[in-house]
Parts: sequence; structure tokens; C-alpha cells
Amino acid sequence: MSMFTAPRANTHPPPTLTPGDDATTADTAHRLAALLRPYRSRHTLVLALPPDGLALASTIASILKLPLDVLVSREFGVPGHPTLVAGALSEGGGLCFNAAMLRMANVEPESLWEAASHTRHEVQRLSAAYRRVQPPLYPNRHTVLLVDGGLGSGMAQLAAMQALRYAHVHHTIVATPHATSAAAQLVARRAESLMV
Repeated sequence: MSMFTAPRANTHPPPTLTPGDDATTADTAHRLAALLRPYRSRHTLVLALPPDGLALASTIASILKLPLDVLVSREFGVPGHPTLVAGALSEGGGLCFNAAMLRMANVEPESLWEAASHTRHEVQRLSAAYRRVQPPLYPNRHTVLLVDGGLGSGMAQLAAMQALRYAHVHHTIVATPHATSAAAQLVARRAESLMV
């Protein structure tokens, strides 16, 4: 059983966190763990981006016999553009904006900052719910294996990687079962390696 618990949500049941409960997750985890094995050392940490990456990261950590931690990172939009990702914010100070949104004539910079501020409160709430009182394990790590359930825009992963740089992590390897080509290119430029 994972040391992290999913926060209670009003509309969604908590995700299952026991490694290997789902055959697809287990198969995917074994495939990604095989790709990540060369990065395994006593200074390596598996870091989940919850909720989608938590079960997968938990299984990978178990397979590789590595410690597991979480880092909450959330994308945000702006009113009037519900399908566009305006940016993302993570615990640990990671923040990125979608440059295309900044250039849109009908998007005010104040609305982006307001959305980021609202997201910051959500990230704090979720971080407290997942982490409880445990301090983060990722600061000053040599290598972090950042695991998510998929890359859509890539913004949440960019914000997480920025927070890891602030925390003096030397190498970030991103692992995910699937990614859009645009997100893969965006993330691959900033990660040491991207495993899909």
C-alpha cells in the first residue's frame, strides 16, 4: 500500500493506490520500470504527479525498490477559454504560462494571475491532503523519476520540473505511458530524458 492517500473529493472516488491492482497499470509500470532501471541508484527517487501518476509511480517504485514521493502540479485556464491551458502551477514554486494565451487579444494578464492564484490555493490544499505532515523527499536529490499518467499539454510537468530545479534536483527523467507529440517535444526539451 502506498504511503500517500488520495484526498477526499466531493464528486470523484479516491484513486486506487495499491500497486498492481489494475493489469494495464501493472503492465505499463513494468514497461516503464525497465526503461528507467538504468537511472536507479541510492540517490534516485520516484516522484508521482497525482492523481493520474500515483498508482503508476507507486508500482514503479515498488518494482525498482526506490522511495516514492508526490509533487502536486495543476494546470489552469481562464474564463472564456475552457478548453485551453493557460499555464500550470506546482508546489515548490513551479509556475509556467502558455505563451500563446499571453498573446491573445481578449485575454487580460490579470485574469491569468487570478487563475494562477486560485490554482495556488488548490495546490496547497491537495498537497496537504496527499502529504499530511510528511516533508517532501525530493529536495537535493541527484535523480528524480517524475511519473505521470499522461502528457496532454505538458504544462503541469513543466511547472513540476521548475519546482525540482528550485529544489536543487540534478537530473529529472519524465516517464509516462502516453503523450501528445507537442507535449512530448515541450517536456523533452527541459527534461534530461523522456520515457514514453
